[in-house]
Amino acid sequence: MSSAASTAPLRILLVGEGRSPIHEAAWQRGLEAAGCVVRRFDWLSRFQSNSPLRSILLRAQNQLLAGPTVQALNDDLVAQVLANPPDVVLLYRPTHVFPETLRIIRRKTPSSLLVSYNNDDPFSPKAPKHLWRHYLDGIPFVDVALAYRTKNLAELRAAGARRAYLLRSYYLPYIHRPVELTESDRQRYEADVTFVGHYEPDGRLDYLAAAAAAFPGFRLFGPDWDRAPSHPGLQRVLPIQPLSPPEYVKAIQCAKIALVFFSGLNNDSYTRRVFEIPAIGTFMLSQRTADMEGLFRPGIEVAYFTSADELVEQARRYLADDQGRDEIAAAGAARVREAGHDVFSRMRELTTLIKEWRARP
Repeated sequence: MSSAASTAPLRILLVGEGRSPIHEAAWQRGLEAAGCVVRRFDWLSRFQSNSPLRSILLRAQNQLLAGPTVQALNDDLVAQVLANPPDVVLLYRPTHVFPETLRIIRRKTPSSLLVSYNNDDPFSPKAPKHLWRHYLDGIPFVDVALAYRTKNLAELRAAGARRAYLLRSYYLPYIHRPVELTESDRQRYEADVTFVGHYEPDGRLDYLAAAAAAFPGFRLFGPDWDRAPSHPGLQRVLPIQPLSPPEYVKAIQCAKIALVFFSGLNNDSYTRRVFEIPAIGTFMLSQRTADMEGLFRPGIEVAYFTSADELVEQARRYLADDQGRDEIAAAGAARVREAGHDVFSRMRELTTLIKEWRARP
């Protein structure tokens, strides 16, 4: 690589669904702040229509990951890459990208580095096979496969990845920060103990019911709770509503203690919330994992639990210790800042790695 090429801004084509501001849009913002020139290739709008009949057909193709719209998506991606070859084709959770598409891009634009990322665990026994078939079959055709969790690194290599690298999630400093609260916000969200997160049949229901029974000031928010079986311990917190990103921040900020659970479906040992909660300035009470203990020091930057009884015990302890709780919350906030767990630091890390990978044979 010439010195002129090495100093020129990286030209990145960021490929993904494009639904959420915390995913591709956040990557774009972080990459551009790192000096990259980013183009987007989003496919969400391709599966939307004002026609009821066409909406049904598009929804079916989107779920099956097959059909003329999915094929056209892949053809257009190849055409865009060939028309203006980027330095990097960065594939964010590429469920809709065919392995053949990646093979063609590799063959016709060998100078473009192919990098894929997946925040879910496609190797989980509980993962739907049809959802991940294109992604898994495409792994041998990318130059680098980025993993959200350490567990997936060996699995990616076994699936044919040339390189596998851990790229953790992050918080968004322009969203996940203390905000000005109104009296209405406080009335709606103030709580001793809060959990904001999705329902999953991984045992969290019993933990949350124990928290609800122990603490009158317990609140619960998040998506998918309509799928949860009826639990008598949670009747008083119904209905459970999802929150927009700004309201999520208010709910966390208004809580004395914010709980963290890890997805059993995705075999998570940490999650995005472990960076968001400290960044917002709230005390975090998390499920204990070895991974988490490497990220946050127990009793200094976080408190941990391994059972419902310990959750209640730890919450009682810190609800009775305002100073200790505030000190741990402040130390957790300092930790995520100093360790660079924000999206801008994460994308600088990725940019540095991409330059190193492009410099290697």
